[in-house]
Amino acid sequence: MTEQKIQDALYILLQSISDNGNKDWVGVPIVRVRSFEDLNTGEELLETKGLVISLMDGSDLELTIKRR
Repeated sequence: MTEQKIQDALYILLQSISDNGNKDWVGVPIVRVRSFEDLNTGEELLETKGLVISLMDGSDLELTIKRR
Protein backbone atom coordinates (compact mmCIF):
# COMPACT_ATOMS: atom_id res chain seq x y z
CA MET A 1 0.00 0.00 0.00
CA THR A 2 1.33 3.44 -0.91
CA GLU A 3 1.45 6.57 1.20
CA GLN A 4 -1.05 8.13 -1.22
CA LYS A 5 -3.57 5.31 -0.67
CA ILE A 6 -3.25 5.62 3.11
CA GLN A 7 -3.70 9.39 2.85
CA ASP A 8 -6.76 8.98 0.64
CA ALA A 9 -8.37 6.43 2.98
CA LEU A 10 -7.77 8.57 6.06
CA TYR A 11 -9.04 11.65 4.22
CA ILE A 12 -12.29 9.89 3.28
CA LEU A 13 -12.80 8.59 6.82
CA LEU A 14 -12.10 11.90 8.56
CA GLN A 15 -13.99 13.99 6.00
CA SER A 16 -17.06 11.76 6.35
CA ILE A 17 -16.97 12.29 10.12
CA SER A 18 -16.89 16.05 9.58
CA ASP A 19 -19.49 16.10 6.78
CA ASN A 20 -21.99 13.98 8.69
CA GLY A 21 -22.09 16.36 11.62
CA ASN A 22 -20.24 13.96 13.88
CA LYS A 23 -18.06 16.80 15.09
CA ASP A 24 -17.57 15.24 18.49
CA TRP A 25 -16.91 11.68 17.32
CA VAL A 26 -14.87 9.89 19.96
CA GLY A 27 -14.18 13.23 21.58
CA VAL A 28 -12.54 14.68 18.45
CA PRO A 29 -14.35 17.82 17.25
CA ILE A 30 -13.30 17.76 13.56
CA VAL A 31 -14.29 20.77 11.46
CA ARG A 32 -12.29 20.27 8.26
CA VAL A 33 -9.73 17.94 6.71
CA ARG A 34 -7.26 18.97 4.00
CA SER A 35 -4.42 17.13 2.34
CA PHE A 36 -1.01 18.69 2.00
CA GLU A 37 -1.76 18.94 -1.73
CA ASP A 38 -4.95 20.88 -0.95
CA LEU A 39 -2.94 23.39 1.08
CA ASN A 40 -0.29 23.78 -1.64
CA THR A 41 1.90 25.81 0.71
CA GLY A 42 5.23 24.66 -0.67
CA GLU A 43 6.94 22.14 -2.87
CA GLU A 44 8.31 20.19 0.08
CA LEU A 45 4.76 19.39 1.21
CA LEU A 46 3.79 18.13 -2.23
CA GLU A 47 6.42 15.41 -1.94
CA THR A 48 5.26 14.49 1.58
CA LYS A 49 1.88 12.83 2.09
CA GLY A 50 -0.30 13.88 4.98
CA LEU A 51 -3.36 15.67 6.28
CA VAL A 52 -4.15 18.78 8.26
CA ILE A 53 -7.14 18.27 10.55
CA SER A 54 -8.84 21.45 11.79
CA LEU A 55 -10.62 21.25 15.14
CA MET A 56 -13.50 23.26 16.58
CA ASP A 57 -11.21 25.08 19.02
CA GLY A 58 -9.34 26.64 16.08
CA SER A 59 -6.27 24.44 16.33
CA ASP A 60 -4.89 22.25 13.56
CA LEU A 61 -3.32 18.81 13.76
CA GLU A 62 -0.80 17.77 11.13
CA LEU A 63 -0.61 14.08 10.27
CA THR A 64 2.40 13.16 8.15
CA ILE A 65 2.42 9.80 6.38
CA LYS A 66 5.90 8.42 5.84
CA ARG A 67 7.11 4.94 4.99
CA ARG A 68 9.73 3.51 7.37
